[in-house]
Amino acid sequence: MPRVLSEEHKRKLQAGRSRRRAELQNTTQAAVADPATSIPITNTSDEWSIYIEVDWRKLPLLDAQIAYAELRKEFENAARILNDRSMPAPGSYVCFMCQITHPGEPRGRDLAYENPETGLREPVSICGENCWIQYQDYRIKERSLRNDESVGLIDHDQYIEKLREVLASKRVLQHQKMLKTA
Repeated sequence: MPRVLSEEHKRKLQAGRSRRRAELQNTTQAAVADPATSIPITNTSDEWSIYIEVDWRKLPLLDAQIAYAELRKEFENAARILNDRSMPAPGSYVCFMCQITHPGEPRGRDLAYENPETGLREPVSICGENCWIQYQDYRIKERSLRNDESVGLIDHDQYIEKLREVLASKRVLQHQKMLKTA
């Protein structure tokens, strides 16, 4: 059976919780000052920066768990938002060649494309015949460059750079064709 608390007992519990929160803040501020465990996270664009200074060894366990939970919540929120931003709207796709978002289903799809920079397979969606022809031409040039790399004519960095140039030129060519037809 649940226990019924008197008003006075509730006030004492509330005062104890407030006192505990104040102690936690004081302890947290003291534990934050150790620069040996600080983790600076900065970017190159100077639009944001994160600087986390916590001495996880000195911080009381309860405080450390609370701090970790808050950090985890914030990073999970960031991951969810970035994932949502990176995906096209439901019912649409981004063409690999022209980089335009189209409604509906793609006319062509290649599940065997391997991103040369990451080494991971990525699904490629193509919007139409012109983009498909440009994509196939890109794949032919990619295989040729991969062969040049395997026999030692170019190194991996040159291979990646040439692939970027080929893909950029194909995308520009496709974009110009689309502008002429529009």
